[in-house]
Amino acid sequence: MNIAICGLGAIGSRVALELARIAQPDYVLIDDDRVDAKNIANQAYLLRHVRFHKIAAMAHMISEISPSSRVAMIEKRLTSLNARKFLSDADLIVECFDNAESKMAVSMCSLVEMIPCLHVGMNVGYGGIKWDNGNYTISDDDNAPDICTSDLNPGMAQFVAAATVSVIANYLQNNIATNLSIAISNFHVIAS
Repeated sequence: MNIAICGLGAIGSRVALELARIAQPDYVLIDDDRVDAKNIANQAYLLRHVRFHKIAAMAHMISEISPSSRVAMIEKRLTSLNARKFLSDADLIVECFDNAESKMAVSMCSLVEMIPCLHVGMNVGYGGIKWDNGNYTISDDDNAPDICTSDLNPGMAQFVAAATVSVIANYLQNNIATNLSIAISNFHVIAS
């Protein structure tokens, strides 16, 4: 199984590590960012990773958990011009980007290439885990806060990542595509 993890921030970094523990897949890791000290609170990285490219730090951590997993590292911003090049060999795409352009590129590529795609995102107090079935909508609100720098609850990020891994495991084992909406204010999880 070749799983593409698009975006290695608060959710994607945790999903990649947990999948290494339970499924030991091969990976395509896509992110164009470096680990910053502010990322330590909400992402899976450690202080020793600060200033490293997220894909390199994540590939190293995956190798410590699942040495048999092969990892392709793509340190590029995903766009409509390069998405098919980087994603066409994936068996499953897990999209965790924090920008509308890259989210849309992944969505379009997954539909054209007929690759199952799970979109995952969160903001303060809410998380969404949605399979792309051709009618997935992506907000293009550039005024929305950058989820990497907002006041995210690290526990919420961890919970959304754990729920994502459970959704992926259920899909891989039973071919069931479950969507989840998670709200922390009155703590509830809704499956659809």
